[in-house]
Amino acid sequence: MSLPVILHEAAELEAVEAITWYENEAGLGAAIREEIEATIERIIATPLAFPVIYGSAIRSSQTHRFPYSVIFTIDENQIFVVAIFHTSRNPLIWKGRID
Repeated sequence: MSLPVILHEAAELEAVEAITWYENEAGLGAAIREEIEATIERIIATPLAFPVIYGSAIRSSQTHRFPYSVIFTIDENQIFVVAIFHTSRNPLIWKGRID
């Protein structure tokens, strides 16, 4: 049985911003949206397969084609996506979302 995925409000906004930027700059909005969705599907399928970062509860999965990470936590009831984050950004921005 797969766990439901809940996205932090800021993670949803980050995804929309990335899709908008890539659509406006390179016409790749649909491609990054599909990549983010595929990354989340991989997380749903095997959530424990992804490396732990920044402590014992936070995990990260990289998108394959774009420089983005999906940062998430897992508990017995859900997968919580903390951030959909460009890899060049400062991680302190999303770390406050897990407290």
